[in-house]
Amino acid sequence: SVRRRRITANIYSTISRFKTHKNYTLEMIKLDKGIGLLSIGSFKISPEISETELKNLTNQYNIIWGIRYGEYLSCYVTNIDENQFSLSILFYKEKLSTINIGLGKKFNFPAFVITEEERSILAKILKLIGGEKVYTWGLVEFCEDRKGGILSIVVKYNWR
Repeated sequence: SVRRRRITANIYSTISRFKTHKNYTLEMIKLDKGIGLLSIGSFKISPEISETELKNLTNQYNIIWGIRYGEYLSCYVTNIDENQFSLSILFYKEKLSTINIGLGKKFNFPAFVITEEERSILAKILKLIGGEKVYTWGLVEFCEDRKGGILSIVVKYNWR
């Protein structure tokens, strides 16, 4: 029947979105554990970076700036390392506060749905940068927002 074919087509469409992503290289992400410098491909961000310095990179890295809310300012970087990564960056009192590292558009995971494959890839990235740890400059932790359907690696700076 037509209905059965439509359902089958939808199932195959859904399955194709969840196929394994073998076309990525995780080695492009590094974290200097001594000073907290995060490097992803050619994009580098250190705990000392100011809002102004990051704003100077807006056109080069397609940085989308949010609105200032009191002492907070956020931005979103979408095209890191050939769309493998996306970053959500938060400043507090003009100092770098938090970076959320997520998988970029290249992976094409469904929005607001946590998949085991996405969790597995982020776990590999977390291991590659040294795992969940507290450092003198901040901390690194894995974050799973089940309600929002979002997974990320969180790097917190100047948190004490």
